[in-house]
Amino acid sequence: MSDAAEAGPDPAGSPEPWALEAAELLRLLGVDPAHGLDAAEVHRRLQRYGPNTLRSHSPRHVLAILIDQFRGLVVLLLAAAAGLALVSGDLAEGIAILIVLAINSGLGFVTEWRATRSMEALRQLGHVTTAVRREGRMENVRAENLVPGDIVLVQSGDLVTADLRLLEAAKLAADESTLTGESAPVAKHLAALPATTRLMDRNNSLFKGTLVTRGSGLAVVTATGLATELGRISELVSAAEAQVTPLERRLDALGRKLVWITLGLAGLIALAGIFGGREIRASIEVAIALAVAAIPEGLPIVATIALARGMWRMAQRNALIVRLSAVETLGATGVILTDKTGTLTENRMTVTRIELPGLAWGIRDASQRADGEFESLDGPASADDDALLDGLLTAAALCNNAALQLEASGETSRTTNPAQYG
Repeated sequence: MSDAAEAGPDPAGSPEPWALEAAELLRLLGVDPAHGLDAAEVHRRLQRYGPNTLRSHSPRHVLAILIDQFRGLVVLLLAAAAGLALVSGDLAEGIAILIVLAINSGLGFVTEWRATRSMEALRQLGHVTTAVRREGRMENVRAENLVPGDIVLVQSGDLVTADLRLLEAAKLAADESTLTGESAPVAKHLAALPATTRLMDRNNSLFKGTLVTRGSGLAVVTATGLATELGRISELVSAAEAQVTPLERRLDALGRKLVWITLGLAGLIALAGIFGGREIRASIEVAIALAVAAIPEGLPIVATIALARGMWRMAQRNALIVRLSAVETLGATGVILTDKTGTLTENRMTVTRIELPGLAWGIRDASQRADGEFESLDGPASADDDALLDGLLTAAALCNNAALQLEASGETSRTTNPAQYG
């Protein structure tokens, strides 16, 4: 391999793949499109560029979620009050406050833990595979194992798993709404473009995270992982600083006021008692009792119960929230400006109902699993009805070139059948 090829998809002078002629880009990447990369070269490039994945954030640890429940000033003030009550011998008051704290932290912990686990489960839904030509034959490989220089076959319905430069295209179009926000499919061509071409106008390329809506094509991988356009967006999102919610700001402000007011009044009561001739111990006990009584023990648990109920009601509508306090922020939102372009959804269409002459069929659990069920919606189905449904499904299966693969988890992933292109 030449030094230029070893440099990967960043040739000197014009590093933008969309600005190069296909033959020149292939030369710089050191790959023959008819043969593809061999196993040894794939291994070397995988070691150099890393896996074709975006930065994965480790799930929140159970201990971290639990500690977060005790970070509010009101909660800390209650804990201090409980400690003072126990030290002063008021066991009933101290135990009562500790029970309130336990209920409050338990509710917050359980709701946030369930939401976090649900979000992690969503991130693990299936593994995407891509049809790639390696060592002269087409094969399906896991998307994370793609490397720059891989020759990839794309077809209608395929999810693009890396940034690609097209080598061949037949009526090819792609939905790039995840990057540009435009829902209309973008027609693709092979001609080189100026180096200054904007992302939304690079019509000789396909981008990670977009969807092929029409046609077919052959392309070479030019960027993987965080080097892709989607990877750059992911980095920007992950670098954004977490914002404190309005509820957290108000509770913190209330906590600070309670701390200073309670300490001030307790100190004044203690000093007044001492200067009034009372015993020092008795004056301090009165001040502690006043401090404990002034703290609203029910405030944290009331706030937590209200937020937990909001989280549970939203979960029933398939809206998952990781942090409990975010419920209040969303609840205070009056208007959301967005366009429905697949950004807010899985961008995946699934048949759930089939209408046939005289009978309608419903399909349950067929979007992700291979054991989905057909059920008649208009009463018992006859043998003729079954035969008609079977004929429709047979025609649908024969009129596409997708293949379903059953994962170990029981879920299915749709892939292109490489046998047709060997």
